[in-house]
Amino acid sequence: MQSELAGNRNEVSLTIWLILLTTIELILTGIYFLGHTRLLDAVILAEIMNSGILVIFSGYVILYTSSTTGRTGFIPRLLGMSLVFFLIVSTLQSRYYEFLFRNSILQQVYDTTVETMAIPELEMEQIRLQAEVQHIGNYSHFFFEREGNFFIALRMLDGNEWKIFHYLKYRESIHSLILPSVWFQICLSILVLLFFPIFFKESFLLPIQQLMEEIKLEFQGIESRDSPKSFEFGVLRNALFRIADMIQKAKKDLPEVSETFDFLESYLSSKPKTLEIGNTSLVYKSSIFEKTIQKVEQAARFPHPVTITGETGSGKELAARMIHQLGENKNGPFVAVNCATLPENLWEAEIFGAKKGSFTDAKVDRKGRIQEADGGSLFFDEIGEMPLPIQAKMLRLLQEKTYTPLGANKEHIANCRFIFATNQNLSEMVEKKLFREDLLYRIQVFNIPLNPLRDRKEDIPYLWDFFTESFCNEYKMTKPKISQNAFRAILQYPWPGNIREMQNTVIQTLTQSPKELIEESDLPFLRTLRNDRDNHAFSLPRGLKLEEELEQLSKDRILQALELEKGNMTKAALRLGLKRTTLRYKMKDLGILD
Repeated sequence: MQSELAGNRNEVSLTIWLILLTTIELILTGIYFLGHTRLLDAVILAEIMNSGILVIFSGYVILYTSSTTGRTGFIPRLLGMSLVFFLIVSTLQSRYYEFLFRNSILQQVYDTTVETMAIPELEMEQIRLQAEVQHIGNYSHFFFEREGNFFIALRMLDGNEWKIFHYLKYRESIHSLILPSVWFQICLSILVLLFFPIFFKESFLLPIQQLMEEIKLEFQGIESRDSPKSFEFGVLRNALFRIADMIQKAKKDLPEVSETFDFLESYLSSKPKTLEIGNTSLVYKSSIFEKTIQKVEQAARFPHPVTITGETGSGKELAARMIHQLGENKNGPFVAVNCATLPENLWEAEIFGAKKGSFTDAKVDRKGRIQEADGGSLFFDEIGEMPLPIQAKMLRLLQEKTYTPLGANKEHIANCRFIFATNQNLSEMVEKKLFREDLLYRIQVFNIPLNPLRDRKEDIPYLWDFFTESFCNEYKMTKPKISQNAFRAILQYPWPGNIREMQNTVIQTLTQSPKELIEESDLPFLRTLRNDRDNHAFSLPRGLKLEEELEQLSKDRILQALELEKGNMTKAALRLGLKRTTLRYKMKDLGILD
């Protein structure tokens, strides 16, 4: 009877401890969400979570190694409690000595004979105002860069003199001071790693094994209420029931998600960034494109010429419109000129304008694009296609800000911003005497390169989702899901036509295969590659690197398009979703065209 009462008291005591530890866990969860919503400082959150986890771990270890219901012997209990004691002492000690140690290090560096550097007081004050000064113990210090070298400035709190040390010499001086402490920490960590598996096996795995035996007895219908293990099994069973209830509630609250869509929907759980540019939305997520946006914003602040470089379909005109929208002339017109479509004999009249009778068909005065863009921005796309005679006049226009319409005697002032774009390497064109070097310098005050879509893998899912949703909203369609295999194919495809090709691919997929689930076989570019393989027109030798594979793939697709269009380059370019000039440039680059 007395033993039964003692067992009940132990069970009550164990239950109280479990409730207490669970309460601490709930409090820590609340603190974590405060930190997640940024209502709590990250450093404070880290300290609280570190201490809280240590308390919970210690509580569970002490509870299960000291309780009479635990199935452990004296040595495992001793090891467990020793480990907990060691962790607590080392944690508290590290917090206390970290402050003393860092202060001691700074003191020894400050008093050392390491060579210092002299900087004028005024310059030093300017550097200090721009730097982030940190205070540790009796010293203040900050790091800074000067003439390509890095330095550390050190000063006592009650002093006025800053000592300047070269950063590399500072590191050398503290290495010998820190090394013993590092080795001490490593040795302690090794000891913990050696003893913890023994403790874990004896204190945790054996009780779990005994619980499994209790479960077997339960399934066999054998009751063992007199066994202290039955209480542990009851606790475990109740915990499993609670978990099952939580899962049932979660199923009711969460939407039904199949395994097929799990990968994509988890990828799209975080929303991308969206910028509205006129009637178009710019969607991105990658840090690479974030840097491009920063360059665009920087260029928009100044009225100087900007050159945007990038492959076909990478969004050069959209970037140009963004520069216009963010600039001072945003209320003016945005006029775009495609240099690849203008006949050479109409260039001057088209750009600069023409007076009546200045040439055969000039029956009335004609405004040029420069005049149309007055007070706004003039965008020259494919500037590499501009004829050399016009390049000379463009250079004078950029230098003097004046121009003369064809057949006119009076100069006009150009009151617009100039933005240029190209998918060609203008430096190589300069070497081949196809582009003026002085004009290149003049138009590249700001140079903004746009990365191809294959280098922005992080943006691909969000762009696909954006184009799909836009098309479905426009034509009142139900937005389809996408299978995991199709999603992987979209990510792995190199997208030679970039964003424009993706938009066309989405339209083809939704119009040719309207269904609730997009499979891998529904993607047009995969059907093309599969047909190529069947026709033996697409074959890659083994051992090729990725860049060589992409070149071979591009070359095979171009040759196939030319064959299907019987050598007509214009139709082949349309089939490939490229401009004729772009196709010609790619053919030269791949060695198809001399």
